[in-house]
Amino acid sequence: MSNDKLQRLGLTGIPAVAHLIEKYGPPSGWAEKLAALPTEPPSSHLGGNTHDVEVCPTCTGVGVFRNPAPVGTPDFGRAAFCPACNGWGTRAAYLEETRRYAGIPERLWRECTFASYDLNRPHVVETHGEACAAAVAWTNRSAPFAPPFLLLAGPVGIGKTHLAVAACRAFIEQGVHCLLFRTVARLLEDLRETQRRYAIPQPGVTPPPSLAQVRGRFETEAVLVLDDLGADRWTEFAEEQLTLIIDARWQNALRTLITTNTPRDQLPARIASRITDAHLSRVIAIDGPDQRLAGGAS
Repeated sequence: MSNDKLQRLGLTGIPAVAHLIEKYGPPSGWAEKLAALPTEPPSSHLGGNTHDVEVCPTCTGVGVFRNPAPVGTPDFGRAAFCPACNGWGTRAAYLEETRRYAGIPERLWRECTFASYDLNRPHVVETHGEACAAAVAWTNRSAPFAPPFLLLAGPVGIGKTHLAVAACRAFIEQGVHCLLFRTVARLLEDLRETQRRYAIPQPGVTPPPSLAQVRGRFETEAVLVLDDLGADRWTEFAEEQLTLIIDARWQNALRTLITTNTPRDQLPARIASRITDAHLSRVIAIDGPDQRLAGGAS
């Protein structure tokens, strides 16, 4: 897929490009098909997203419209993303692309919802219900004075990851697409790989993003979910990078959900202080046996 063809059609940077390729085929055939698109989208009632409808009624699921610019002007005939759905077109496209951007594994996305967190399964204790209620409340953006940090702590196999992914889904289904999900081990490995690549420049090749740039996404994204804090070995690099991420989010009171089975006194002091701050964090200690052995939550 050549970039010059996309530029001639005015489609670079539009989130619906992948959807257009699937719907209309290669760019060589788009010119005629785009001619049939509406030239002026009507005012939208969707609030800039398709999270609440199956197909955007403004662009009928295409994700773009033809710019109504006069003949001879630079924008004449160019396509522009639909302002009603931000270029997603359909709810299915929005959910799938946002899941991929967030980094949520497909199986967890499919299986982990608040509805599937069964509080009637065997060996469930009171703290499971408290944790579920806390995760639901954390996703309520209109809740007054809700702490931006939520820490779910407890032994393995009691459903912490299930609730973390369910919270991600709830945000995404509300239309929040600025969200990231990572296991801490995966995050640290990505940061190490970034450091290795950046340290070895290649002549004639655009340098990759720096460590600070990659880490910056996790410091500033609207919603961040970190799973299994403390599962990775505490090296100097791991402590430094996680401290920078958590400290930046703590300073700006950004919504952050963290799961861990590591006791507070075994976490680095500065990290433990931030994620258990009584003013900005709600801490839920979950107990009970390993539900995976009984076929329960993730």
